[in-house]
Amino acid sequence: MFLTFFDFLNIQSCYFNIANLLRKNREMPGLRVEDDLGASKDGPEVSHQLLRVPGERIGVLIGRKGVVVERIKKECKVNVEIESETGNVIVEYDSRSLLEGNPFKALEIISAIARGFSPEKAFKLLHEDVVFQLLDMRDYVGNSQSSMNRLKGRIIGERGKSRRTIEELSGADVSVYGHTVGFIGIFEAIKVAVEAIILLSKGSSHKSVYAMLQNYRRKLKQEKMSLWEE
Repeated sequence: MFLTFFDFLNIQSCYFNIANLLRKNREMPGLRVEDDLGASKDGPEVSHQLLRVPGERIGVLIGRKGVVVERIKKECKVNVEIESETGNVIVEYDSRSLLEGNPFKALEIISAIARGFSPEKAFKLLHEDVVFQLLDMRDYVGNSQSSMNRLKGRIIGERGKSRRTIEELSGADVSVYGHTVGFIGIFEAIKVAVEAIILLSKGSSHKSVYAMLQNYRRKLKQEKMSLWEE
């Protein structure tokens, strides 16, 4: 099997996206990543990615009777080894995996589950145009636990109302876990959802944030209508 020029560009783009994600998460407690690339004696060069997942998320990653981790292996053409006691998750892939599957999507899915997303939402990442992004709340409120809790409360809202509204208006899935806010969606949806979180962190009212999101929805609808007219 030979790579076309467009296949190569797609692989390079996927690598760039996941490389940025891993670089951002490398020092994040509960989601640490280490790389190891080596040549196998009996086959092609093999890459190992080590992710350290919070203990309480290991069971979710495995799934009932291993259904979640087995789907990751099957869909992305990778091997996944989970050490339940340490939280170490090793993702192994080679050049063949790059051609027949998508190991970078496997890393995104595991990272999303590690940061609080359900497997159902994490598997949306199998779509090429859907990506995963993390925002560290400490970048906006510092290390103060009270400030962190206050921002979490503003993002989640009473009985989760604020988070649901942000999801509905932006089109992105949102997960608040520890000191991070995770996003799953297309680039444009994540961009506006992140903007909403940043505005809340700066003290903007929920009303003004929702107005910004509703304006985004109107523009999106107008753009779609224009495309249909063309």
